[in-house]
Amino acid sequence: MSGRGILIVEDEVLISMSLEDALHDWGYDVVGIAPTLDAAFGKLSSTSFCAAILDINLGRDLVWPFARALMGRGIGFTFLSSDCERDDFPSDLAGAHRMCKPFEERHLQVVMRSLVLPRCA
Repeated sequence: MSGRGILIVEDEVLISMSLEDALHDWGYDVVGIAPTLDAAFGKLSSTSFCAAILDINLGRDLVWPFARALMGRGIGFTFLSSDCERDDFPSDLAGAHRMCKPFEERHLQVVMRSLVLPRCA
């Protein structure tokens, strides 16, 4: 499915596998799973994708720098985290879509459609 590539940035293996299965079922190509911030930046420089699903906490790192890099490139993303209502959410990322874990698959499907359609051919 050219143009429908999604990157999953998630350090929990079972969650990333569940996301990957759901995205495949909905017709998206998962271009990779990045369990760390370094892996996410590696995918950004080596892989083409049009949207991403971002966990906020990746071990000891927070995903904020990667989210900002995506914004700078016009790549759509949603935060999907058990920590989505944190008090110290950066103001420059406050307008980004957030979903809390656990999540409903149909809600994620709607969010992915809204991220992908305006950005992907």
